[in-house]
Amino acid sequence: MAESTHHMLWRRRDYNTRHEKFIRKLLSVDTDWEPHSELHGLMQPPKKPDIGITLSLIDHLNDKTDDLPLHAIDRLVKLRSDEALDLADHFTRQLGILGLYGVSKS
Repeated sequence: MAESTHHMLWRRRDYNTRHEKFIRKLLSVDTDWEPHSELHGLMQPPKKPDIGITLSLIDHLNDKTDDLPLHAIDRLVKLRSDEALDLADHFTRQLGILGLYGVSKS
């Protein structure tokens, strides 16, 4: 059983609008406390996505029920903007530190 919930878009105080709060909640994963604490010690928060990326992610994730971080990474890569690719990379590194989805630590 997971001990903690990690929000891939963190710091909560930075996400204030309805859409920002919604995507932040969607992109959360259950994890154990130790890797969660390690992640926050190793990484800075990701850059908050602009409204275009936020809405694109919400639209893409709307009909998905599981593996939302992986679906988000896929969508971000397909958007191909520098901002989207940077966020996809950040999410991938987070999953690696957490040891989720078979993504290795790097």
